Amino acid sequence: MKLIHLLFLFVALSEYTFGQKFDSTGVVEFPDVVQNNVNVNTESQLLPLKDVVPVSPDAAQLGLYGAVPVGLFTGTIQHSIPLYEFKTRNLKLPIALNYNSNGLIVDKIASWVGFDWSLNAGGSIVMSVRGEWDFHTYNNIRRSVPENSVLNDPQALNSWLSENWTMDFQPDIFNFNLPGDNGKFFLDVNGMNYYTIPYKNIKVEITYNSTQNLIDYFTIVTPDGIRYEFKAKEYTYCYYCAVSEGYPVSWYLTSIIHPTGETIKLYYSQTHTNPVSYYSGLFQQVTKCVHQDCLFGGFPVGNPCTDPDYYAIAKVATNQAIYLDSICSEGFGSIVFIKSGDRQDYVDGQRLNQIIIKNPQQEVIRKIQLTQHFAASNSLFPRGNPLNYEGSLSNDHINELGFRMFLDALYFCDSKDKIIEQYGMEYYNLENLPSRLSFSQDHWGYFNGAANYWFVPSGYIQPQYLSFFPPSVGGNRNPNGQYSINGMLKRITYPTGGYTIIEYEPNHTGSKEVGGCRVAKTSSYESTSAVPDIKRYYYNISSNLNTSYGLTQQNPAYVSEYPSYFVCTTTTGGAAVGKCEYVSLSSSSLYPNYLAEQGSVVYPAVTVSHGNNFENGGETHQFIVQYDTPGLPLTMCAGLVSPLPFSNTGWYCGTKASEYYFKKNPNGGMVNVKSTTYNYNMTDTRHAMDYRCMSITRRSIPTDISGIINTYDNLKSFNAVTYTMKSYWQQPVSTITTEYDENGNVTLSNSTSYVYDELNHNHTQLSKETSVDSKGTTLIKKYYYPQDYNLTKENFQTLVYSKFIINKPVDVRTYADSKLTSLDQFKYNDFGLLTDYYQAEIGPNQNDIVLTHKRPIPPSSNKNTLMPIKTLLR
Repeated sequence: MKLIHLLFLFVALSEYTFGQKFDSTGVVEFPDVVQNNVNVNTESQLLPLKDVVPVSPDAAQLGLYGAVPVGLFTGTIQHSIPLYEFKTRNLKLPIALNYNSNGLIVDKIASWVGFDWSLNAGGSIVMSVRGEWDFHTYNNIRRSVPENSVLNDPQALNSWLSENWTMDFQPDIFNFNLPGDNGKFFLDVNGMNYYTIPYKNIKVEITYNSTQNLIDYFTIVTPDGIRYEFKAKEYTYCYYCAVSEGYPVSWYLTSIIHPTGETIKLYYSQTHTNPVSYYSGLFQQVTKCVHQDCLFGGFPVGNPCTDPDYYAIAKVATNQAIYLDSICSEGFGSIVFIKSGDRQDYVDGQRLNQIIIKNPQQEVIRKIQLTQHFAASNSLFPRGNPLNYEGSLSNDHINELGFRMFLDALYFCDSKDKIIEQYGMEYYNLENLPSRLSFSQDHWGYFNGAANYWFVPSGYIQPQYLSFFPPSVGGNRNPNGQYSINGMLKRITYPTGGYTIIEYEPNHTGSKEVGGCRVAKTSSYESTSAVPDIKRYYYNISSNLNTSYGLTQQNPAYVSEYPSYFVCTTTTGGAAVGKCEYVSLSSSSLYPNYLAEQGSVVYPAVTVSHGNNFENGGETHQFIVQYDTPGLPLTMCAGLVSPLPFSNTGWYCGTKASEYYFKKNPNGGMVNVKSTTYNYNMTDTRHAMDYRCMSITRRSIPTDISGIINTYDNLKSFNAVTYTMKSYWQQPVSTITTEYDENGNVTLSNSTSYVYDELNHNHTQLSKETSVDSKGTTLIKKYYYPQDYNLTKENFQTLVYSKFIINKPVDVRTYADSKLTSLDQFKYNDFGLLTDYYQAEIGPNQNDIVLTHKRPIPPSSNKNTLMPIKTLLR
């Protein structure tokens, strides 16, 4: 068996391609990429603390697959080990272990597989809460943002904010992953209409618990009519939850149902009768009053502007976690997952020990054994000090902070426990790890090795406020790749005896180091004595390998300011209003663990050397960079709003723009071998949605003075920021592929364009594909689907309306320079299964078309007939 090399996966999503030019060596050069409102998700995007809702460690890891781009674009090492593929007649479910990491996140808890590993066995929907939980009894229902006429009028805005500031105007985000697909969606204000990001022609069915107005479960139907039901729920609890059993925040795949009714079922169980709690992250805040004044004369009563106590607290999360027990389908066998509760790093959690595969007779045919170990933290990097612990969890929950669980090996065994194959894993510097909740974290939550006594960072207080804060306030939150590499995958050994060693380096944006690590080099060996297959990674274009070109947020924000009001007395005995002006410095580690949707840095161009110095060639990949843009604070409200919510204008960030392959010529120069550029349409208004949102927070105002402060002062008590959630249809427009000879001269150039609206854009399937080869011949292929026909006359209603089978081509035609060269027609039954096939014999005059039956029709009671050509909508 050949050595399986690590696969570095790229994200391919976007609109613009970058122009190219050739340098003196003949290698394609890239221009600079315009930095559009660049904002990688650092703590500058940290939401108010109660909005950060921790899900279970396994749900948090799985949620990344619908949210975070990985691969070359982020310098991420991602490796997948296939374990098994569960199959029925018409369905298949791959089971795999996935590794994904950019560095050691200090407060992260390992999944039930191991740190930075996850079991991909089915699918999940994981909710990220924005504002309040959507559609629950405490908030009743989410509300719509008012029109601009209200937002621009001080009196109207003051009245509206005073009445509605406790309401929710932000949609929660649902990250989904299922076999072969992933993405995001959000719900409208009524909770019934959904919008995918980007737009996808899938059906999302939402079923509510009518007694509690909570989401009960989801069903996602893909364009092939396969239904994915997510009915197994995990609950999260919090101090302000309005229902006793908490809120569902994660839903796991329970059934895969083919249109024929064939079903794969997944079963889960809870290992604890009651919810379990654990320390999920840090929060520290220091607040000072920087000014107090009676606005209209008079004198304050007592000392109304006392500084709040500053503190650091370990936040508690409480979940009702569930774990996968088995996968089965009648007549096709089953898979059983064996787990245990002997974890040192998460005492109430489970770890996966074994996977047992059984045939239809329920006989064991294979076993997969997982072994893990628990690495203890180094005493040089203790937990944050001083640190208060929220709640009253046991000493076991405090002791677990000193351990992390790492996956050591996989053993594939036969039914008699004989080892057939095995994988082994090694990691960097497991003897030099921090405790969870250590203050030794950079801005993105990665381990930085700093001996911090403060979790809030130094250097972020405005100069005019420095005198109000103790000089010692603040810790070192700068990144340090020497430490963030600790705990990352170093070596993986394959069943053949071959192995791969992965080397990392700190993330950089040029001269500036940013959080986490990126892949620098991989060395793959077929055996211990073999010559390694080396790949080196450079994060820039091929002609500028010595400079890293990464993009990231430059100014993390930790500071906010707000007013508070009090009663003043006057010389006449009346009452007046006074104001305290506060400045707050705060920081939380919950964001990188549970809300981050982007790494600390992204790379517009990455060049890979095959060999230490391109002796085996190289390749350059380029990506589109477009970030989310900050929301717009209402100018009549509070001045400094931090952090800002973001409009998701960067939903296609990370889309592959081009790729170039080159090699060395005999003179040592580089010449191109092959190049491909990709163009996309990101602005199609069909299926597009811009959904208005607003984030509102308010500092409390004593009720006894709320009637005497004026409108403008009252508005300063609110932070109100408008932003937009966008759902747009992403379409490939064209692909251009060029091949070169030994001297770098073009020998072959092919361009292919794509059309998605030939007859009916509602099915969003490819309608026309046009290619022009190097000889100038134009080849056109047209595809027609059930929705392209008159459904009132033809028998496709069951396919389209009942079964949602919209991706089956009914008629496929090929043209060469406008002449029809082939025509194929396909017949399906009501379950979307092909039952018949016809091929045309085309006469010289193009109108003489005779369909020839190529395959006998199998016995079927289905009355669906082949679509006559003439009924196509034109």
